[in-house]
Amino acid sequence: MFVRIVEENGHVMKLRMTMMITISCVALNVARIWSILIQAVLMIMLVMLVGVDGMVTMMMTTMKIMTMMKKKINYCNYGAGQIALLLPHYYMLQSEKD
Repeated sequence: MFVRIVEENGHVMKLRMTMMITISCVALNVARIWSILIQAVLMIMLVMLVGVDGMVTMMMTTMKIMTMMKKKINYCNYGAGQIALLLPHYYMLQSEKD
């Protein structure tokens, strides 16, 4: 990326700041898209492993836990938090099947 150097009362800094802000916004949007894609893939894998009935019960318990916590869920961390909440239920269902 080229920053046009204009030495008039600190215009160079303004150009660099605007470029940094646009880069960070683009990075945030890319991270959001990746988190949605990863979450979708993980949900499909969980449905394939557990089945639809197990998935419904896991989603219900996950929603109950999230409403009990009453915390704002950060969008980027939502997928990781959901996986962390779903894993114990998956292992419980697997042990019941065996």
